[in-house]
Amino acid sequence: MRFGHRKHYVKPVCLVAFFAGLLFVSLPSLSAVAAVTYSYRGNNFTDFNNTSLDPQLFSTSDFLSLTLTFTDYLDTGGAYQDIDTESLAFWQMTAGSVTFGSNYGDVLGLVLAVARPSGPSSWVISGSRLSDTGSNFITSGGGLASMDPVDQVNVVYPYAALDGSPVFAVNTAAVFFSSGDWSVSYEPVPIPAAMALLGSGLAFLGLIRRRTGS
Repeated sequence: MRFGHRKHYVKPVCLVAFFAGLLFVSLPSLSAVAAVTYSYRGNNFTDFNNTSLDPQLFSTSDFLSLTLTFTDYLDTGGAYQDIDTESLAFWQMTAGSVTFGSNYGDVLGLVLAVARPSGPSSWVISGSRLSDTGSNFITSGGGLASMDPVDQVNVVYPYAALDGSPVFAVNTAAVFFSSGDWSVSYEPVPIPAAMALLGSGLAFLGLIRRRTGS
């Protein structure tokens, strides 16, 4: 008699295992996106105008890099998008030892056209430091650029002259007629549906056992 009872619930066990396994395999397609990051890596700077005062910030080994993190993918199709920067979860620009970004409350201007999965195909992105309005950067490329493709950073440092009057030291770095590369990555949030299915399957299995045992 016990063998006969087992025969009744072997089939439900197989079905539960099959559907749970199928859901685990398809889980990536059921995942939500928590954050999408577009990253830019410019080419090394070729033009400089460092101040004679220290610090002299830039060298030929430096380049502009940019990180833009959104809560979802940008619209594709190549249309120009004047992005509301409030939709940004995070942004940061670095060039050598210089950093701008949302962690500092800096201001960002952002116009993009996205026609490829790897990131913007055309862009004009600029930023200004809130702590020093004389410091700024711009990167532009593709058909959106009103000038030739360029990455440029300008950093202003205030100094006090011997007579007490303000002196401003300017460091600039740029690469003209050259655009860098974009890449895109995302952070998924898995939906634990497989666990729910497995739990309901085990409950169903218990019900079958209960009926066959009565």
